Amino acid sequence: VVLDESQKIKSPATQVTRAAKALKADFRVASTGTPVENHLSELWCIVDFVEPGRLGCLKDFLKEFPADPTQAEDLTEKIQERCGALLKRRLKSQISQGLPSKTPSSPRVDMSPLQQQQYRSALAQGRKQDGTAPAMLSLLQGLRKLCAFHQGADLCPDVDSLRKESAKFAWLLKTLDEIKKRHEKVILFIELREFQRLLAHWLGEKYGLSIRTINGEVSTSREKEGSRHQILREFNEQAGFQILILSPLAAGVGLTITCANHVIHFMRHWNPAKEDQATDRAYRIGQTKEVFVYYPLCVHPEFKTFDEGLHDLLERKRELATRALFPSLYGEVRPDEVWGSLIAQTSNAGKKSL
Repeated sequence: VVLDESQKIKSPATQVTRAAKALKADFRVASTGTPVENHLSELWCIVDFVEPGRLGCLKDFLKEFPADPTQAEDLTEKIQERCGALLKRRLKSQISQGLPSKTPSSPRVDMSPLQQQQYRSALAQGRKQDGTAPAMLSLLQGLRKLCAFHQGADLCPDVDSLRKESAKFAWLLKTLDEIKKRHEKVILFIELREFQRLLAHWLGEKYGLSIRTINGEVSTSREKEGSRHQILREFNEQAGFQILILSPLAAGVGLTITCANHVIHFMRHWNPAKEDQATDRAYRIGQTKEVFVYYPLCVHPEFKTFDEGLHDLLERKRELATRALFPSLYGEVRPDEVWGSLIAQTSNAGKKSL
């Protein structure tokens, strides 16, 4: 019995897990790119399918191997020692697949005067708040949106107005113009649905395209009208310059989009492992062109912005993930980490400017 995408049996009590474990077989193999998505019990469940009892009972396993992010490398070593030859890990970088090169870049884009004013005001209001988790999350979300566009971006009357007031959007249009000249295709990742709709509308109007979006609202049924399969087929068949908008949350597995060789992370995901999975929709077997990956950063002349703070944390987490067995478990950036990297470092600058 061979299970591909074996993270589907990550929960011990589900019917699919029970059915898989009930299959009678002399030899079992489980393959997955994400052995742990949220909890170490998921790894235990997959190993227990391959060799029941190898890691003991679940309760004892979780006591022996607590998921401590500060001990990621030690935990990796201990679990690999316990599993022995049963567990094999291969990174894409370790396998010669004949893939073309992949070129990442992090262009820095200066905020417009309007964005600078709004960002300064948002920080000043944030420092006056009580510092509770809800207040912190509200401020971070506001700063995140400001780096993407600006307050009131949905009220802009035309593309040119949005271009003048939103620096990252202006950079996006310039970059898309260059991609269009090359008659190539681009995947645009952005998580918030309000901004997915905004981009689909204005980019469609500027370039004369019918731009589709794949997010959690899109059906996964191959036969259903407007399904992911139908959207991808149309995107693949349409010649020349095309734009596809995706949510990084909906693009983790099951999508192959090798007809595109430009990937733009317009808003960053909090987990570098999931962000890399999203990029790999284009950078996988079947890709024949050099792949360009863009992480645009909106910057402020006085403050370290949300974009810069999250980018620095994601790079550190990504480096840690290469050494840990379960990158998605230890790679996620926590809101309090971003808060600490921004508020503490901008307090002095903020006092001077205010």
